[in-house]
Amino acid sequence: MELAAFVDRTGYAALPSDVIEHTKHVILDQLGCQLVGSQLPWNGIVADYAHKFGRAGRSTVIMTGDRLDAEAAALANGTFGHGFEIDDFHIGCFAHPGCVVVPTTLAIAEEHRLSGRDALLATALAAEVLLRVGRANGYSSVVDRGFHETSTQGPFGAASGAAKLLRLDVGRIVNALSIAGSHASGTLEYGQSGGDVKRLHAGMAAAAGIRSARLADAGLTGPPTVFEGRRGFLQAFADRSDAGAALDGLGESYHLVGIGFKAYCCMGLIHSQIDAVRELLDTHRLSAEQIEEIVIGTSRLGHSHGAAVGPAPADITAAQFSSHFSIGLTVAAGANDFGAYWQAQEDRFADPRVRDIARRVRVQVDDECEAAFPAHNMAKATIRIRDGHTVQCTVPEARGFPDNALTAVEIERKFLGLACVVLPRERAQRILETVLEFERLEDLSGLMRLLNDPRN
Repeated sequence: MELAAFVDRTGYAALPSDVIEHTKHVILDQLGCQLVGSQLPWNGIVADYAHKFGRAGRSTVIMTGDRLDAEAAALANGTFGHGFEIDDFHIGCFAHPGCVVVPTTLAIAEEHRLSGRDALLATALAAEVLLRVGRANGYSSVVDRGFHETSTQGPFGAASGAAKLLRLDVGRIVNALSIAGSHASGTLEYGQSGGDVKRLHAGMAAAAGIRSARLADAGLTGPPTVFEGRRGFLQAFADRSDAGAALDGLGESYHLVGIGFKAYCCMGLIHSQIDAVRELLDTHRLSAEQIEEIVIGTSRLGHSHGAAVGPAPADITAAQFSSHFSIGLTVAAGANDFGAYWQAQEDRFADPRVRDIARRVRVQVDDECEAAFPAHNMAKATIRIRDGHTVQCTVPEARGFPDNALTAVEIERKFLGLACVVLPRERAQRILETVLEFERLEDLSGLMRLLNDPRN
């Protein structure tokens, strides 16, 4: 299996400089998401579960003071990192790599007292395998079947990272990937009617990857044709797949440099819609009172993901997957950041200003947006003003997506904004500086201490 051989043979010296730097930003962004996610009640349920049922160990559950077995720590931290819809994403396979691979590699590296360089390499390889499996799977038919890419592709990435850190030989890496295939699971129904379980999907995948690598290390075997076989992963999860896409340019080009970082705290396909509305509001100096209707044009996937919930979500997951509600926040609250959605949660999604705008939003499939997708997340916005005028805007790509990427400074500013919700700024700054020098760390103990609640 070529993916296993790639994981086995690739050393730190083989990583291009842009891959190293992007991996550091993936780690940084994910730690910011974990820090703020650790404070949210639905994620706390999973942390409490890990505390109650996971055995004691050397891996840190951030902000809790718990030191647990790596599998339990990764379950909790992965859930934290995917727990408020602000974590990274990849437009090519529509998974969220960071919330799976970072909790996995940091937990195993801390458990075995490995270096920052070891963890950085394993994180890069884990993300690359996850994304290449996603490329082979093909996003469209996977989504049409109702599967969540993060939790179906995630176990393969996590197993790769864990196997690299555990120093498994290529035969055992094959088995780790094969065993991971039996852990692939998770549906997209949360995007239709809500539910906290979506947050767990990343933690599930991280824990599954560690379990798969450990079982392979112990001698358990799996089918070496887990991907391409007649009853393998690709056949089971997709109507249309291309096994060769997982191998194209393997070791020469890295899909992980296409990982994007979210500018807004909601489902990624809504971001370009928000950008288009914001541009019209700013350009034409429009207020909520002037708006008669907002018509959003988007791709087919943007419509199926963002239009199902409607203007009156019942929980925070539904709110973050609602184009109507998110655009209501854009207009009425002037923001779509962590604070805006958290306040919406506190208001039980009943703020009359937001609801009023949300009811005036209409979302439809646009042919040009569909043609641009998935290469670009295009969106169109048309606002009908009460005086009879109409203004329009097209956004070719959302802010934060690879073709309109956040700068390094913006990624670091985003981290500080999230981290400072729960930590003093001086400590948050020290975490940032430590991650930017990640390859110099002799072990992760100092970083993990910084990620703990100062009161613990």
